[in-house]
Amino acid sequence: MIRIAILGLGNVGTSVLNIIRNNKDIIYQKIGENFEIVGALVRDKSKHLKKEVYLASSFEEILSLKPDIIVELIGSVHPALEYIIKSLENNIPVVTANKEVLAKYPNEIFALADKKRVPIYFEAAVGGGIPIVRPLKVCLAANRIKEIMGILNGTTNYILTKLDEGFEFESALKQAQEKGYAEANPESDLSGMDALYKIAILSSVSFGILIDINELSSEGISNISLKDVLYARDLGYKIKLIARSCVKDNKYDIRVYPMLLPFSHPLASVSNNMNSILVKGDFVGSVMFYGQGAGGNPTASAVASDIMDISWHIRNSHTHRLSGNIKSKAIILKPNELFSRFYLRTIVKDNPGVLAKIAKVLADHNVSIKSMVQKTSDKGFAELVFILHQCNEQNFYKSIEDLKLVDSVKEIALTLRVYED
Repeated sequence: MIRIAILGLGNVGTSVLNIIRNNKDIIYQKIGENFEIVGALVRDKSKHLKKEVYLASSFEEILSLKPDIIVELIGSVHPALEYIIKSLENNIPVVTANKEVLAKYPNEIFALADKKRVPIYFEAAVGGGIPIVRPLKVCLAANRIKEIMGILNGTTNYILTKLDEGFEFESALKQAQEKGYAEANPESDLSGMDALYKIAILSSVSFGILIDINELSSEGISNISLKDVLYARDLGYKIKLIARSCVKDNKYDIRVYPMLLPFSHPLASVSNNMNSILVKGDFVGSVMFYGQGAGGNPTASAVASDIMDISWHIRNSHTHRLSGNIKSKAIILKPNELFSRFYLRTIVKDNPGVLAKIAKVLADHNVSIKSMVQKTSDKGFAELVFILHQCNEQNFYKSIEDLKLVDSVKEIALTLRVYED
């Protein structure tokens, strides 16, 4: 009998309870063990009286129940970090779905887990029910991972899908909130931070590196309008919020940003609240993972699978695989080392010579125009949309600052990256 304690009985915690109870025959068949939920830590016992589980008021009470595995599902950083650390210090394996605490404190958590030889599993922290952490650790372990690129946030993908269907941003966000895909305060999703936590975790697993989340950058989707989605479509692209990680000369580019993907790209067709992750290895080539990236049941599925995996190792007295296997701190590429193609939408005075002025400013910074279309003209102003050739990102942003000083340029409406393989 494997004794399990759960920290938090929200949607995911309740779903974990249901899986363990409803699928106990399948669990026993696959690992030869039964699970006993010895207790759950909750803030308000009155909300959970019907769940037929012992309700604890403190973490010390949880420890007194002598669980074999602790499942952390309370979210955020504190006190989750402290509970995870105390569990590992007490030689108790941990399963968590907490992407934020893993991304912000990887060294404290993984170094302790490896020192104590106690496993911490976190499949549910990235991609909900999509199996991605274990495949990277096990199935693709013989490969040098070259790139990870994915849609890791269902909220923003749903909003962008609705924009593609003709809804304005605020209406799309409201629909996402009504369906439960977006929180009342959706800032972590819209800013790209949620996806940044996830790509940081996947990068650590794939490359065996320690990542300082404060050295990474994310750009969200709040400035994207229906107009930009329609313009992109006319040009043969879909706009997606992309989390991307790759290694170049032992340095790492790990970021989140909206990007124009050509219709032919496999991630371009991922719609609504679905997530998808594309992994490129030196021998396996490209492998794609697709599914529900959030929600109580899909996330609980990943949590329960982690519990089963740890239980199987406990039952068979196996030495656990190192949790982090981190070798060194990641060196993050600087802006002057990065190159991208860009989409640029400007609003300018509809006067002769404006295009020449813009082209000259761009050229002065070694940025060249691949194509340009004039989309609208109203009250003496024109809207010009450019697709630019690949250029140094630092040079590009310097050119944008100079374009703002051109008297004929009323507004730099939006800049986005354009996919280039």
